[in-house]
Amino acid sequence: MIWHILECFDEFDRKMDRLSAPVDHRTEKHILFGASMIALLGCVCSNGAFLFAIVLTYSNAILQVIVFVEVSLFVIVVFSTLAQIVILVFLAFGRFTHLRKFFDIQFLPWQPSSSLLLELNKVNLYQRRTHSALFHSVLQMFDDLHRAMKLINKVYLLQLLLISSALLPSPTFALFAMYRSFVTEDYALRHMIATIAVSSLLYLLSFFVLILISTGISYEVDRLVKQFHMFTNMYHVEFRGFVEESAVCIKTHFLSLHMGPIELNWRLAFSMLGWMVSYMVILIQFDASGAGVAKFRSQSNSTD
Repeated sequence: MIWHILECFDEFDRKMDRLSAPVDHRTEKHILFGASMIALLGCVCSNGAFLFAIVLTYSNAILQVIVFVEVSLFVIVVFSTLAQIVILVFLAFGRFTHLRKFFDIQFLPWQPSSSLLLELNKVNLYQRRTHSALFHSVLQMFDDLHRAMKLINKVYLLQLLLISSALLPSPTFALFAMYRSFVTEDYALRHMIATIAVSSLLYLLSFFVLILISTGISYEVDRLVKQFHMFTNMYHVEFRGFVEESAVCIKTHFLSLHMGPIELNWRLAFSMLGWMVSYMVILIQFDASGAGVAKFRSQSNSTD
């Protein structure tokens, strides 16, 4: 199924090549290479921190090997799945941006830097706004990208649900456990708990990066729809009605990255942060009240 997603991207690139507007992938490659190196470094550091914590926590060598293998496999599987989704969504984001810029250049007026270019500007505008076949090509390329987004939602629906459901309680409980280990001065599992807390926060940050890219795709689609409306407001061409219908159809039926009925946007990110902070405060309050009751009972018993 991943090959079908990449085939949609290749079909988009081939159509752009036929329109003499090839997609420049050099910037995307540099960003992906840098992000991959950072992710690889984070994964290695995470496994190294877990190894250090396991060696300090467990004295049995066999148990150390078993726990480290289990933790390493979990880290690699979860992180590789999340990284794969981020890469595919980032590739889609770059092409949505290129399509929006292509429509802007071909159909909307540009502002010349010199008054001597005004006549040339008018000629270019006349040639652009009467080219309905080019607008059909824009819609076909948008359909390719939209089909890729549907496939991403279909392939990674279960993974996104599992990752998001694990990202909510894991950092909260890990941070609370780290708080408890320092408050009660129980340092037996301190290194392991601190490593789990930091790793959970790094996974949460990666998930927020995915939300950022998904929000960027929705933003580019909204800008493309606004450009459609701008085009119909500025020019009276024979295919004006078709442009208006296409804008309404894109606005209504476009499917960004979802987890079932929930869209990955900043509302979800802030809701996750709010849930974690609220639940963390509740856990600390209950822990403090329980410690106060235990202290009061011990004082009462000593007085009696």
